[in-house]
Amino acid sequence: MSSLEAQLEEVQQRKTKILEKIDEKNSRKKIKCAVKSCGKLHSIKNLTLIQTHHYVSPHGCTEGDYWNAGEMQFVCPDTKVINRIMLDNDDVAWEDRGEYGNDPESQFGKRYASLFKEVIEGYGSSYRKDDEELATDDVTNGRWVNNYYVDKNRKKFGLVERRKES
Repeated sequence: MSSLEAQLEEVQQRKTKILEKIDEKNSRKKIKCAVKSCGKLHSIKNLTLIQTHHYVSPHGCTEGDYWNAGEMQFVCPDTKVINRIMLDNDDVAWEDRGEYGNDPESQFGKRYASLFKEVIEGYGSSYRKDDEELATDDVTNGRWVNNYYVDKNRKKFGLVERRKES
């Protein structure tokens, strides 16, 4: 192996270690449950994330009949109330919202989803983990609240900041 290749390998190993440290730091960041849940702060690594999906029914000759990823939610470990992670992007023009740099939800998902204790997939009113159906009572008590903590603390989570009013 040449000297340059060895240096590159060393840099890649350092990069991997640094990324692991960043993930560990981010997993310790706390999200506050909504007041109607428990109102406490919880480390991301201690929470269960639910990635919801919504069904697109068949239409036309070849369209639909699939599930799209929807919003992210987390389950309060104390009350089992679902906290919907609400991110308001109304200050961005509709046609620009799909761009990653303008989309705090995509940014949050990419940076934090894998750091939760576990990720459960939500399909309508059913839940799955590792292709196994879960009993709804095991996941939640059936209650949910809108939670704007991440939206109000975008800087803390390294997400795109709200645009200033002109």
